[in-house]
Amino acid sequence: FASFAPQYDSTWATLTKRDSDLLLRTYGDRATIADVMSLRNMVEDAGAHFIKVVDDLLDTLTDGEHSRTMIAEEVKPKDNEDISELLSEVESLENLGVDVSFVKDIRENMAINKANDIQSQLDMSGRAVLDLARLQNKRLSQPPPVTLTQVPAPTVVETQLAGNVQQQLATQVAAHAPPGEIVSAPAIHNAIGMQDELDMDIFGEFFVT
Repeated sequence: FASFAPQYDSTWATLTKRDSDLLLRTYGDRATIADVMSLRNMVEDAGAHFIKVVDDLLDTLTDGEHSRTMIAEEVKPKDNEDISELLSEVESLENLGVDVSFVKDIRENMAINKANDIQSQLDMSGRAVLDLARLQNKRLSQPPPVTLTQVPAPTVVETQLAGNVQQQLATQVAAHAPPGEIVSAPAIHNAIGMQDELDMDIFGEFFVT
């Protein structure tokens, strides 16, 4: 996509500006994009197995962003439901530190509300957990330092994502499950050191019926 600021010249472009920005955010630069597309085209006729091998490799190198980019490129939205699902996929890139504030404007312009049912919330939390696992695996897979004091600390993105996952799960459990389904009364009593029969006898001495 050719660019001559402050305007974009799309005379010879084969991609829209949105698609160009999406690819650049995922793969870093134009040379890498070309290499990725060439590699994928080489195995396109070799069968689903080899395509999956290449996609898995690119997912590893891009922390899962490759698959999301392919979905965004290949899926052709047919209605608002499809567009909303696609926007949710793009919004999940925020888990990896990508600025997706533009999605809110798209939703407002197209009058598409964000899905808020329990399944959508669980899907969002599931993607966040997978992204957190990728970030942690990437950090913990680095060569070990000479001393423990040099062990890399979690990044800001990883810390924020862990907090978001915890908050999302706590909110979902509190909203959709009564306390009795989360933990039993005996378990709470054991946790605080109460023995039901003995303690109730002691408490009974202080109550007058």
